[in-house]
Amino acid sequence: MKLLGFLLLIQLTTTALQASRKMVKNGNNITIDCSLLAEEGVYWFLHGENAKPEFLLYVSGLGKRKPPHSNKYIAQKSFKKVSLTVNNFAKGDSGKYYCFMIKSMVMQFGTTQEYYLEEIKTTPKPTTTTPKTTLNTPENTETTPYRSTERGTQQDLFTPDLRAVETNVKSPPELVINKDEMSCHIIILAPLAGAAFLLLLALILVSVVFCRKTVSLGLQL
Repeated sequence: MKLLGFLLLIQLTTTALQASRKMVKNGNNITIDCSLLAEEGVYWFLHGENAKPEFLLYVSGLGKRKPPHSNKYIAQKSFKKVSLTVNNFAKGDSGKYYCFMIKSMVMQFGTTQEYYLEEIKTTPKPTTTTPKTTLNTPENTETTPYRSTERGTQQDLFTPDLRAVETNVKSPPELVINKDEMSCHIIILAPLAGAAFLLLLALILVSVVFCRKTVSLGLQL
């Protein structure tokens, strides 16, 4: 079998065979007829996309097949015609199908037939673009008189000069308190407050003593 595959590869690379290309929907069944008069046993091969030739099955002159059981590939022989049925066609079944037989030590090839899975084309969803609306504002045709200032800019004649107003307005006098004066005031007032407190305390003591003496004299009389 390896020898047959090697000879088959040489035959495919050296002989230009006419092939009919057909598209198959996914899951459909196809039947391929061999163009040879099957006087001897017939071999079926599949040359897939970007793959080496793959042996599918062999049908003898008596109609027996090898391998005997396959749900994927079914071979039928009627008189001298041989056909191959491929069930549930998928992407892996895409490629070139060909049959050949060996008669009198000579390899005879049938017509190559190409079957490929039909791809479902998806149409992209249309995209809607919202046009941009621009508002055209009318231009003001009235011109306002301007006068040039010292800095080279234009200023409305009817607009008062804010810089002149700011210079004429006098800011209220700020109350500034010197830290040295505050510390001096605290130094002077602190002793005075202490002295006043001591005088008040002495006055209270004198009053208490005087009241006690008056009460004691009254009791003696």
